[in-house]
Amino acid sequence: MLVLYQMQLILFVPFFALLSSGKGLSENNASRTKSITGIDIIASHNYPVESHTVVTKDGYILTPFRIPSSNLCTKSGVKPVVLINHGLTGSADTALLTGPKDGLPFLLADACYDVWLSNSRGTRYSRRHVKLKVWLL
Repeated sequence: MLVLYQMQLILFVPFFALLSSGKGLSENNASRTKSITGIDIIASHNYPVESHTVVTKDGYILTPFRIPSSNLCTKSGVKPVVLINHGLTGSADTALLTGPKDGLPFLLADACYDVWLSNSRGTRYSRRHVKLKVWLL
């Protein structure tokens, strides 16, 4: 038990010192990080991107993203469609974080797929409702 307490202290004290010194996350950095969205990530890699609005039967407003094509794709006409769904606590952003060399949405767009990325209710993109007031924590 004493070893566990010492380990917590060893991890907590330097972290607290870093934050209190002002060298950790500043308000400026934190606000800049919050403003980056999945749309921004896709567009920053020069892929076309669309944001859509879907209203469910029970009134929730969801916002899926779409990468309709890639500059590397020369195929015209109808393309196969693929829907990428995120994990339980994630959003479409998680599939985009590895970038165009390793990110599945980018690889599929480069292979001439019409890529859709879902954002389930509760994610930062799908917290709205037509009637209910959704409380944000």
